[in-house]
Amino acid sequence: MSGEQFHKAASPVIQEAIGIASGLIENAFKSKFSTEINLSEIDEEKAKKEQVDWLILSGKTCNLELVEQELYRVFSKSDYFVWNEERVTFEPEYTKLATSAGACFAEKLRQLSFSPKESKDLLRKGANQLYINVKNLFYFLPCSFVREVIGGSPVPIFHAGQELYQLKAEEGMAKLRSDWLGMQLTNNIRRQDFEKMKLQLWGSFNGDALMKKLGITEEDFKNNIKVQFEINQKLDIDLLLCRGTPHYLIPLSIPSLDAAKAIGNQELITDDSQVICDIAVNVVESANALKTDVHTVLFKADKDYSKELRVFRYENDTMQPQTIGLIAALPPFPASGKHTFYFQFRNPQSNTWELIGELPQPIVNSEYPCRYYVTLDFKGTLRVHPFEVSYWTSDNPEFLKQEGCIFRDSLQPQSTNVEAERDPFCGMH
Repeated sequence: MSGEQFHKAASPVIQEAIGIASGLIENAFKSKFSTEINLSEIDEEKAKKEQVDWLILSGKTCNLELVEQELYRVFSKSDYFVWNEERVTFEPEYTKLATSAGACFAEKLRQLSFSPKESKDLLRKGANQLYINVKNLFYFLPCSFVREVIGGSPVPIFHAGQELYQLKAEEGMAKLRSDWLGMQLTNNIRRQDFEKMKLQLWGSFNGDALMKKLGITEEDFKNNIKVQFEINQKLDIDLLLCRGTPHYLIPLSIPSLDAAKAIGNQELITDDSQVICDIAVNVVESANALKTDVHTVLFKADKDYSKELRVFRYENDTMQPQTIGLIAALPPFPASGKHTFYFQFRNPQSNTWELIGELPQPIVNSEYPCRYYVTLDFKGTLRVHPFEVSYWTSDNPEFLKQEGCIFRDSLQPQSTNVEAERDPFCGMH
């Protein structure tokens, strides 16, 4: 093979590998700051202030001049790495041992380290304690997934770097859900490891077969059946299908507060889909910090909630009629382990917060991050929920003929051997 032939064969592979590395770095920093600031807004300038200190190359192929040239081309223009040859490290002696040596080092630290609490005396004496957290590799999506459409660019459903959460108490796995989307007769999901990469077909779902099984018209299917995609840390994708908007199951066994009674036996949610007063937490905490505007308002007075009202069904209680309510994400619990709820009427003459009561942080046994939510139903009852508020579900697809019931199905995986396509030693390239 001539040098020109080798260059032509190796260049696309090297460009893809370095493109993946660059994309991972960019997505990691953007995801970090979009999470800290706002789930939907990214502070680009703040993210760019954070940079990679060192590029460590592993594998003898990294010693190729082609690799050095492509690294310079990509990372000399990067906002997240200031190009400096001294900070690009390649050690030929350890190229085949680096991963194994790192794993052994991490295991030795795990075996010999103390808990952070028990390490205080050692630290005071000048000793070092290092903790390596590798489980958080499963906390973030390593790639993006898009949905195939006609006549335009694929529609993103998941983005690389998005954080995964445990969604249910009984599931020891981290997951993420998309927004609710319209349904297609053929649903093709493609994987994208980094920008400008050729999309790989990851799986598909035959909506046409489901429509015929249900015996409904195509117009009814497309207009009324919605889908929410759910992905786990293994990149398996399920479809949550629902007619209209989903209904939620509210357990009656969890602690609750009667906000209506505290406010004066009034209905908190009006017929105009508004809450009659502000309901907030972290009021005392913000006052103790000498700030009056850092409390978290969960439900705002005079806001139009018509598009956010949800149908609540009560778990294991057929006698309780369904009702409507609202769901809001809770901020982290304070050190006390309890959230204290307050209300305030919009009154120019008074801005005093009045106490409703407090609810404890639910006990959660999970190695994965989880979120907490608060529900407010039409009767004025507040409840704190660990994980996601549960949907009303059924294993029978016939329930898709009922408003609000969730039917779960799986994405049919792509039959092509994607792993073989990405294996440089499979003989296909």
